[in-house]
Amino acid sequence: METVKVERFPVDYETLKKGDVIPVERLEQITGKSHGTVEHQLAVLQLMGQIERDMWAANKRVTLRLSKGAIAVCTDSEAAIKNARDFILGLRKLSRSHIRNQHVDVAQLTDDERASHERKLEVEGKYLQAVASTRKDIRLQAHSRSTPGLPSPE
Repeated sequence: METVKVERFPVDYETLKKGDVIPVERLEQITGKSHGTVEHQLAVLQLMGQIERDMWAANKRVTLRLSKGAIAVCTDSEAAIKNARDFILGLRKLSRSHIRNQHVDVAQLTDDERASHERKLEVEGKYLQAVASTRKDIRLQAHSRSTPGLPSPE
């Protein structure tokens, strides 16, 4: 009796580890789409989301990225850089969304919609203010003693 190799479809998450790459050719097989087409790109993004969700569900904390059309599982140093960049990009997106939201014509909204819109603007503004206040440089100051010390032995 010969042993049959069983492979999970589309990707075997148990064998995937940090630093691995799923090549473009394999992604074409999985998606059934030709590399370079919009359909292929959308299918790969969807697959990335599925892989990341399934790996996190299996308690494998990984970060994925696209690298020249292939899906790469980031090493810890790559993940630190990518996640920090994504965080800043998310803050910029939050700021742009808030600015666009401020330009909504409230005269076209119902009373309930206007109240909800104004509340959301207030909350978004508080988020942005909190982010801005934490970005200020924190300067170290010398510690000054507020309680009297023990007398020095003479």
